[in-house]
Amino acid sequence: MKRRQLSPNAVELRERRRDQTRRRLLQAGRQALAEDRLLTTSLAEIASQADLTTGAIYDHFGSREEFVIAVATAAAEDLEPAAAPALDGTLEDFYAASAAYIAELAGRQAALGKLILALKAEAALNPALAERMRGTWTVGRPEVVAQLKAMAERSGVELLVSAHELDLVLGSLLAGLLEARVLLGREAVPDQVFQKSVRLVLSALVKPAD
Repeated sequence: MKRRQLSPNAVELRERRRDQTRRRLLQAGRQALAEDRLLTTSLAEIASQADLTTGAIYDHFGSREEFVIAVATAAAEDLEPAAAPALDGTLEDFYAASAAYIAELAGRQAALGKLILALKAEAALNPALAERMRGTWTVGRPEVVAQLKAMAERSGVELLVSAHELDLVLGSLLAGLLEARVLLGREAVPDQVFQKSVRLVLSALVKPAD
């Protein structure tokens, strides 16, 4: 017996409903994240807050791991526009914006900062998760390296290391400061440390172009 083919309108309606369900689940996940309980709350409870079932989470995300990554990615993307203008500016602009972004993760968005650190720690023991995160929250991505080269030219400076190494050094510095801030608090790692550290390291890795 042939399965009845859905009309274009019916397909569109089904996809719209799936998108709405996904957004409701992400909203519930982000609420749990804002309350710093995403990793400790059951999927059943999160789904219930969206008036859905656990099956909906598995249907849309496949696993708890993928759901948590999707929630973290959606939350992080809301912070990205603050750093975006620096991509067309100088190296110093870019890393000043990056430092401000990480300070935000360590401050008002501390729950998201802690979640990203937890995912990275788990990824160290989970190759599949490490591969999943490699294109999202890692340094040395080709597109970023290409942008760094262009920014160096616009800045009138010469890199004393490769663009990949520059991204690795400063990205690792900011990740380390984020971890220190989460563990030790703002008094031990104040906001200005992020900017000062970036400027200090950046000054040692570039020089005025001849």
